[in-house]
Amino acid sequence: RELMEDVKSAWDAILSTSSGTGEMPLMKKAVVENLARFIKKDDRLPLMLQRIKQNGGKTFLVTNSDWRYANIIMTFPLGTSWMTFFDLVLVDAKKPLFFSTGTDLKFVDTRTGSVVDTQKDDVVVYSGGDHSTVTRLLGARGS
Repeated sequence: RELMEDVKSAWDAILSTSSGTGEMPLMKKAVVENLARFIKKDDRLPLMLQRIKQNGGKTFLVTNSDWRYANIIMTFPLGTSWMTFFDLVLVDAKKPLFFSTGTDLKFVDTRTGSVVDTQKDDVVVYSGGDHSTVTRLLGARGS
């Protein structure tokens, strides 16, 4: 049990921001500083996402990452207009909790990265929530 707690503590330290300073976690910082090393660009990706939408499909991004990191990561393979490829973008999902009780659904102010209670941008980015909320927002059916 102690070993598990030590490993979890070390992993949390790598993934957590530094003492509330807003500084990017070590692992994410390493990725951002060398995107090409960690993310494979594939010129077919934009076309694939466009075809899904053109054929009536829905595309969405659900990530545990915060807005700032998600925006950097997604800009690398898809460019600055990456959000146009998605019908819904949700950050701070807190998976696996997202698939059960979830968290309160909020909005992200994409200019500041702050999580807010009300939508402030023309661009809607959600924070938190749960799987059934995403299903409802997309107008999807499923079990």
